[in-house]
Amino acid sequence: MIAFQNGQRDLRIIGGAVREPLVNFLVPADSEIRSIGDLRGKRIAVSQPGSITTYFATRIVKEQGLVPGQTVEILNVGGPPDAWRRRNRGSPRWRDRRCRSRSD
Repeated sequence: MIAFQNGQRDLRIIGGAVREPLVNFLVPADSEIRSIGDLRGKRIAVSQPGSITTYFATRIVKEQGLVPGQTVEILNVGGPPDAWRRRNRGSPRWRDRRCRSRSD
């Protein structure tokens, strides 16, 4: 949603959960990311700690052999209004493309 609100119109869904609440991972349509496994070294923006999006993002990446905080970062950015404000402020965590362990 944040990418779309920020003007990114060409998006591709690369993964989801079936028989449970639906979870989609969105990336720009021209991204080299084609699967959940391709998220190695990347960041995944989810809502709040303890939320269903955080739970399923963590579960799905673990099922694909990724380790949150090591091979992928799961970044809690709040609900859509919080995430949009954070994105517009140019938070360094949005600009830094390297994967690093979450320590805050």
